[in-house]
Amino acid sequence: WHENGQKKEEVNCKENKWQGLREEWHENGQKRYEANYKDGEEVEGSRKYWNSKGEPVDSLEEAK
Repeated sequence: WHENGQKKEEVNCKENKWQGLREEWHENGQKRYEANYKDGEEVEGSRKYWNSKGEPVDSLEEAK
């Protein structure tokens, strides 16, 4: 969680490995990042980013 109470990150684990959708949010509640994982490995091509205005961007740097 962010200090302001907004959710920061959510990820499911199975046998101590990330499984399914991993999501991160900006402090203002807008989604920042998501990717799918299978057996602890990121599924190729599933990564997406958004800036703090909710607009899709191409990289983590642009999402910051």
